[in-house]
Amino acid sequence: MKIALVLELMAVIVCIYRINGQKVRVDISTMTFFIVLLVTFICFNTLQMSETISLVIYMLIYVFDKIKFQNSYISAGIDILLLLIIMPAIEFICILLAAILVPEQEATRTLLGNIFVLLICVYILPKCKIERIRRNISKEWKYVRVLVAFVLPVIIALLLQDILFKGIYVGIFVFAIPISLVLLLLLGRWSGAENRIENIQTELQVKKSMQEKYDELLEQVRVRQHEFKNHLAAVFSAHYTYHTYEKLVNAQTEYCNKLQQENKYNNLLLIENNILAGFLYGKFQEIEEDGIVIDYCIKASLKKLKIPEYRLIEVIGILLDNAVDAVTEDVNEKRIVLSVMETEDKYEFSIGNTYHYVSYEEIEKWFQLHNSTKGQNRGIGLYHVKMICNEWNMNIGCRNVMVDGENWIEFILDIDKADR
Repeated sequence: MKIALVLELMAVIVCIYRINGQKVRVDISTMTFFIVLLVTFICFNTLQMSETISLVIYMLIYVFDKIKFQNSYISAGIDILLLLIIMPAIEFICILLAAILVPEQEATRTLLGNIFVLLICVYILPKCKIERIRRNISKEWKYVRVLVAFVLPVIIALLLQDILFKGIYVGIFVFAIPISLVLLLLLGRWSGAENRIENIQTELQVKKSMQEKYDELLEQVRVRQHEFKNHLAAVFSAHYTYHTYEKLVNAQTEYCNKLQQENKYNNLLLIENNILAGFLYGKFQEIEEDGIVIDYCIKASLKKLKIPEYRLIEVIGILLDNAVDAVTEDVNEKRIVLSVMETEDKYEFSIGNTYHYVSYEEIEKWFQLHNSTKGQNRGIGLYHVKMICNEWNMNIGCRNVMVDGENWIEFILDIDKADR
C-alpha cells in the first residue's frame, strides 16, 4: 500500500506537468514537492485525519502549479479542475481493470491499479494533447464558467460524501466522471472551432495588409528597373567629368553606394512568399526610421512552410522588436542582422544584435512569463514565442556569439518543411 501511495503521487505530478504541456523534470523543486506530498499523506493518516487529506493535497498542488509553471491564479485553478476530472477518470478505469485481474487481494489490486495509472500518465496522456484543451479553455471566461458550473458542485458533493459517510457512492462516481470527460471534450472542441475561425479571420487581415506592402515593394522595383540603364550610363560617363583617377573612383563609389542603398530591399522578392516579403519590407522600414541599420541575407524561397504565415509573422515580429529594444540601449553602432536559410528539410531564421554577454540561465528565464530584464513586454513576447513554437513543433534557441570582438545575442528559429 505504501508503494501504491508513492506511485499515485508520482502519477499526480506527471499529470500536472502534462496539463501544462511540459515533460516531467526531476529537479529539486519537483522532488521537494513530492516529499511534501508524501509527508503530508503520512502525517494525516497518522493523525487519523483522512477526511481532510484531499483538500490539503489539492491546495499544495495548486501552489506548486502556480509557482513551478509561472501560472496566474486563474490558470492554476483551471489546472486543478482539469486534474480533478482527468485523474479520477484514469484511476476509475485502472481500478476496474485491476479488479478484473486481481479480484480478491485488495493491496495487490491497488498497487496494480496505480501502476496502470502512472503508465497512462507517462505514455498515453501526452498523446491526448490535454495542454491544447487547457489553452483553448483558458482563453475565454465562458468556457471556464461552464466547466466550473458543472465540475465544482460534483467535486463538493463527492468530498462531502467522503467526509460524512467515510466513502463515495459508486453510482454518483460512475455518472459524474464520464459526464465530466465528455463536457471537457466538448468544451475543447467548441473553443477549438472558435479559435480556428478567429485564426482564419486574422490570417485574412494579415494577408491583405502584407499584400499591400508587397505590391508597394514590387512597384518600386519595377520603377527602378526602368531607371537602371540611365544609372549605368551615369557611372560609365563619370570619366568625362572627373579628370583624376582618385576623384573618378570616389565619385563612382559614392554613386554606386547610393544605388545599392535605394535597391537594398530588392532581394526580399527572392522569398517567393508575398505575405512574408511584404511583412519584412514594412518591418525593415520601421526599424530604419528609428535610426537602426538592418542587414539581411535571403537564401530561401519559403514555399513549403509548415506554419501559417501569420503565426510566423508573430514570431519574427517579436524577435525583431526585442532586437530593436536591445540595440536602442546600446551606445555603439545600432545594427540588426537577419538571415533566412534553408536545407533539404527545414528553414532557419537567424536574428542577431549587439548585446552584453548573458548567462544561459538568464536566457532561459527570458522565455518565462513576466520574467525579463528588459521590462514586462519582453517577458510576455518571448513566452508567447515559446508557446507558438510548442504548438507548431518549431525549435527556438538563443546564444551568445562573438563577432569582431563584440558579443552578439542571436536567436535561431528552425521550422520543418511541409511535405508537399
